Amino acid sequence: MSFDLKILKGDIVLDKAGDLKIVQRNSKIKQDILKILLTDIGENKFHSFYGSKAGKLDVGSILDQEFHRSKLDDSVAQAI
Repeated sequence: MSFDLKILKGDIVLDKAGDLKIVQRNSKIKQDILKILLTDIGENKFHSFYGSKAGKLDVGSILDQEFHRSKLDDSVAQAI
């Protein structure tokens, strides 16, 4: 079974006993999707194609809303 550490607002989550909390199943899939979408392509030096352009599409561009939505959809689909 695959698991990962639970992350909340960029911090590792601990339970009341001070142990690391983990995520599994659907929660892990959700966390992994958010992670790949929020990671810029090339940011991971060991996996240069990991990530998406979703976070960079707004910066410095004035685009038609439909064109912008299309680019965002393409970036998400490529990442996942």
